[in-house]
Parts: sequence; structure tokens; C-alpha cells
Amino acid sequence: MRQDKLIQNKLSMKKIVFAGILLSALAIFGACSEKENEPQKEVQETLVTYTDIAFSRYAGNPTIGRFFSTSEGKSYTDDKVTAGNGAKIDLAFGSILGMLYFLSPDDKEIEPAIPGATATQYVQHVHEAQFTVAQFDAMTTDEPLRALTITDDNETFGASSYPIVILFQNAAGKKGVIKVKESNSERLLVDIKVQK
Repeated sequence: MRQDKLIQNKLSMKKIVFAGILLSALAIFGACSEKENEPQKEVQETLVTYTDIAFSRYAGNPTIGRFFSTSEGKSYTDDKVTAGNGAKIDLAFGSILGMLYFLSPDDKEIEPAIPGATATQYVQHVHEAQFTVAQFDAMTTDEPLRALTITDDNETFGASSYPIVILFQNAAGKKGVIKVKESNSERLLVDIKVQK
């Protein structure tokens, strides 16, 4: 009889241990199921940043490009512009007698013409009420760009105190800001932030 009671106690203990394991497994499974049903948070990047991009101040520079593609993040020297990449170029730079300016890739001033060139609008004389260097530096999303109206102002900028900002909108409707950091006789050095 004692042996029967001992067996019965062991069976009861096994049932209790099994029930505990089963409850733990159900709790873990339930917690996992709840997490699966939660909406997934997706971080959307809305801004692309390019740092220390150089633009040549003269045509034909073999090492520094006058053209840039914000979709590819690539600079192009005059001799590297082709029918295959021309439509991707959305920033072009020019200078005459100390006047510096960005121009649309489809501008007639660019020789030879960029094959498949598209239009880009620039605001090169930016008032502090429009956009500031501090806003550029702080910008981590495209939110400050969304409400901007960008219409080409046909302006130039000179050897003023840098940094300054220049607004642009490419043919795809993407808005961006160029922060001019410095300039010398050979090149202009900028950072660019543009909508993704």
C-alpha cells in the first residue's frame, strides 16, 4: 500500500510539472503571437545626404566634374557624360568672371550639350526667411523641403562669405538644398540634401 501511495505521489508530481511546463509554453507562444499581431513600425528615409561634393569651375577639367546626379550620387566630368547617363544628371555648375551659378542640365550654355538632359530649377539668392544654413545642418528628413516653392531666379553668387544655401527642384519634382562650403580657383565644395 505504501508503494501504491508512493507511485501515486510521483504521478501527481509529474502531472504538476507537466502542467507547469505546458502553461509556460502557452504563455511564451501567446506573447509571440501578440507581437506578430502588432503593427510593424517602418522607418522611411526621406532624405539623401551627399558630403564634400566638388564641382569644377571650368569646362574640361579631367578630374573634377561639373555635373552631378542626385539619384546616383555620382559626379561626372565633361568627358564622362553619355547618352546613357545624361538624363540622370540633375545638377550642373558654371562660372564666368567670378560669378558662380548652378544651371539646368538642359541649358544651352552647356557645351557639348548633355544628351537627354532634363530641367532643374534653382533659387540661388536665398533669403533667410526661405531657408538657412542652420536649417540645412539640422535637417534629417525632407519635411522642411515639402512646402517650399522653387522657381528659377536666374541669379548668381560670388565669393561671399560661406556657407550659403541654394535651393533646387529637379525634373522628377525632387526638392533639395545645396550648402556651398568653400570655393577656390579650381572648384566649389558643397554638401547636398535632396528628397529621396
